Amino acid sequence: MAASVSVYLEQGVKRTFAGALDWPGWCRQGPNESDALAALLAYGPKYATILAGTRLGFTAPKELSQMVV
Repeated sequence: MAASVSVYLEQGVKRTFAGALDWPGWCRQGPNESDALAALLAYGPKYATILAGTRLGFTAPKELSQMVV
């Protein structure tokens, strides 16, 4: 299981963006905070596939509780 991931939120009037502090490019948006975090979590496996050929050691979290805002 992946360790916790530090996440930031950018909240606007119509959208909220969630992004991982230590993983540039891993960010997603939603209409609110919970949807943005859920979208980020759902994209984790695809982001892990992109980094699979590197030595960065990324492991996608499996639960929202692993994301620390």
